[in-house]
Amino acid sequence: MPKSAEQELAEAIRHQTNVFSASIEIINRIHDQENLEDPSSMKTITQLQRSLEQVTSAQSRVTEARQRTEKTGQKLSPMLIRELEQHEVSMRHLLEKIASVEQRFEAARSALIPQLDDETRRQNMRTAYQQSLRTV
Repeated sequence: MPKSAEQELAEAIRHQTNVFSASIEIINRIHDQENLEDPSSMKTITQLQRSLEQVTSAQSRVTEARQRTEKTGQKLSPMLIRELEQHEVSMRHLLEKIASVEQRFEAARSALIPQLDDETRRQNMRTAYQQSLRTV
């Protein structure tokens, strides 16, 4: 028996909620890392990127299911309305977590910029010194 549009929407919402939870777990692991500049943190950051891609994909699935449900013209069941409300809470929680990890990344970037500037300056000085030795 084929699923109703509402059942498809409910499944898409549950799937996306699970994807949200997975992303939140990864963000929590990033928060637990003391030094984001450490190359070992790149694995977790890459996992977060993949997870956020899954969030986008899951959102497309929810959007399509929602459109099919709206085309039926039927009212949403009380159970689905509750799921949507809980889903909205999960989404807000994920957005808050994304904002907080973004602040961590900005702080890490700010800490790295002076180091990169110093390294660039050293490299430029070495290059200039090597060029001056060639012209002598």
